[in-house]
Amino acid sequence: MFYVANDLQFYTFIMMPSIYIYHKRNKRWLVLSFLTILVIASMLYIFYVTMKHSFSCMLDISNDIMFDDLYRRPFGPVGFYALGILLSIFYFEYSQAISNRELRKRTAY
Repeated sequence: MFYVANDLQFYTFIMMPSIYIYHKRNKRWLVLSFLTILVIASMLYIFYVTMKHSFSCMLDISNDIMFDDLYRRPFGPVGFYALGILLSIFYFEYSQAISNRELRKRTAY
């Protein structure tokens, strides 16, 4: 049940503040830089732990410490979560731009 605890922490401390700050005017850069820093920090953590314990690139079932060190602690999967939020922001902005472009072409409603 560790993943439920991680997901609730990510929801509370990453997604909700990101959405709240994103909707404020001129704060888009803050959210994008925060999420980018989380992705980079997660990549560095995974790289550091992998080099420290000399893990292989394949997940070994007999080696429980690999999964525990990389994914049970919230530092590892937080990057994937932040990347998902980052891509959803880009998709939201893209869909808004497409819908605005289509509205400009209409002559009558």
